[in-house]
This record gives sequence, structure tokens and C-alpha cells, in this order.
Amino acid sequence: MIGMRGVMKMNNHILPRREIKKSYSGDYMKVGIIAENIIIKFLNSKSNILEIIDKRYDEEYQRKEIDIIIKMNDERIIKCEIKSDWHLGVSGKVLFEVLRINHNTLDPSYAVNIGWSARTEADEVLYYAPQVNSIYRVTVNKLITAMQEYTQEARTDTFINIVPTDNIKSTVNILIPWKPYCENIFNIYKLGGE
Repeated sequence: MIGMRGVMKMNNHILPRREIKKSYSGDYMKVGIIAENIIIKFLNSKSNILEIIDKRYDEEYQRKEIDIIIKMNDERIIKCEIKSDWHLGVSGKVLFEVLRINHNTLDPSYAVNIGWSARTEADEVLYYAPQVNSIYRVTVNKLITAMQEYTQEARTDTFINIVPTDNIKSTVNILIPWKPYCENIFNIYKLGGE
């Protein structure tokens, strides 16, 4: 079912990103907004960042799974996706969203969408880990490579979980073990009394 990065193949036809319908509500959305605000506040305090461009409410960037664009003082441009992960830093695992199942759609073409981890066009992912009050930063390519290495080695023992995302959707995730797959690919920033 999964074809190239960012494209979903289903029923022998391919749905480009622009056709993947995005809808999301519930508690996860509220938690995500809190994480976004915490991370943007943290980034705004960094002297090596020239500008942060907020794209969270821009539909074109939502389809690309990009929340912000960071312009660095050295002229680099970094496209970032922001996530909250309650278990990061305490579970020993990193979540990789594989699929989103839409239970309430009448159109089978939209019943299953590739998860954000696989389709994002961001350069980096910034996770807020509330239990350890930290920000975890990783490049998308390193996160995808960690998932590939883990699933290559684990094969039938890959840890996959399904989460009821909201009233009409479920999410299928691979939980990548921190050691040895992720421990050397993240930068971690412990936050102060925020």
C-alpha cells in the first residue's frame, strides 16, 4: 500500500499529498497547540535564529506537514514539524506514525492515509516531551533511517501500536527503541521552569 515518500497507493491508484484530506480534532489537537507554543517560545529565545515563520494555519503547509520555517542567522532555512509526545524521554521509545485510518469516511480512497512521519516535507521534527520538560530535535531523514534499521532488524517483532486518535480516526505507529536506534540522532534541550 505504501509507495514513495509522501504518496499513498491504494486500489491501484496514487493519491498525491494535495488529495489527502486532513481533519483532526480532540485532545491530541489541544496538546499539539500547547507543544507548538512552547517550542516557538523556546526558538524565539535563541540568538542564532533570525526569524520564525508560522505556517501552522496555512493549508498548503499543513498538507506538507510543516508547522514553521526557521531562518537562521547564517542564512540556512529549516522547515520544521512540531509534535508533542507524552511518552518521549520516559518510555525508551520514539513514535513513528505509519498510517491514519479514517473510520467514518464514505469514500474508500480516503480510508487510509500515510502517517505524518513518512509524508512530511519538513527537514526536522521538534518534539515537546512534557514529562521531562524537554525538546527533542531530529532530522526527518535520521528518524526515517532509525525506523528502517529497527524494522529491518526486528521484522516480525516490530512493536506496533494503534491509538484511537479521535472519534473517527485511529493511528498506527511503530515505536522505535531509543537504544540503539535513536540515542545518537536527537539533540535534547532541557527547558527551565516553563
